[in-house]
Formats: sequence, C-alpha cells, structure tokens
Amino acid sequence: MEQIQGKSILVRVCASVELPRVRVTGSQPYTIYDLHFFVVQELSRLKELYQQAEVQAAVDAALLQEEIIKREELERLQAELQQLLETERRAKEEEEKVRAKQEKLLEEEKKRMEEMERLRQEQERRLEDEMRMREDLEEQHKQKEKLLEEVSLIWHDAYLLFYS
Repeated sequence: MEQIQGKSILVRVCASVELPRVRVTGSQPYTIYDLHFFVVQELSRLKELYQQAEVQAAVDAALLQEEIIKREELERLQAELQQLLETERRAKEEEEKVRAKQEKLLEEEKKRMEEMERLRQEQERRLEDEMRMREDLEEQHKQKEKLLEEVSLIWHDAYLLFYS
C-alpha cells in the first residue's frame, strides 16, 4: 500500500482527523486506504453533525420567527391597549366636562327657580298690598259716601230749615 507524502487535500483532511492510536494490523504506518476509511468516517460524522446543525438551525429559525410574531403581536396589543387607555382617558375627561356642565345647569336652574319663587312671593305680597289698598280705598269710599250722605242730609235739613 502506498503511503501518503506531501500536502494534498486528502492529507489536510486526514490531518484534522483524529486517528486511532494503535493499529490493529501492527506497527506499520497507515496506508491511503486506512486514511480514506478514517476520512470517510469523519466526513460521515461531520455530515451527520451538519444535518443536525441544519435541523437545529431550522428549529431555531422557526422559534425565532415565532418569537418575532409573538413580539409583533405583543407590540400591536400594547399599542391597542395604549389607544384604549387614551380613549378611556378622553372619555373620562368628556364625562367630567359633561358632569360639570350638568352641575352648572342644575345650579343655574336652582337659581332660576329660587328667583322665580322670590318673584312669585313678591308678586303675592304686591297682590296682598293691592288688595289691602283696595279694601282701604273701598272703606274710604264707603266712609266718603257715608259722609257725603250725612252732609247731604245736613244740607237737606239745613235747606228745609232755611226755606221753611
């Protein structure tokens, strides 16, 4: 069997292959066939490792893609939550404004009702005053009529006394 001399690619690959320390056939140096066998074994092992690495890379890529999708969904949900919170905040502000306006309107309505009540009471008082004044005027009118009748009787009596 030929022995390997020089620096061919096969030799470089063989150099990276860890060869068994003891040869089964004895103390002869490794032949090209031995080295070929070791290289094929090493290439087979490397191919298997490469396939495992490819599978792991595919799994990692799928997990990464899944993580990216989950992160994007989380970011979308966070943005939606922020939007909902902002909408809720604005709704509360509007509700507070409406409540304040309602309170103001109620206060104004209360003042208007109080003013109307005050005006009604004032009008009743005026009516009562007018009724008293009318009663007083009627009483004065009755007294004047009575006085006029008395004066008329006195004049009549005086006329009768004077001309009789």
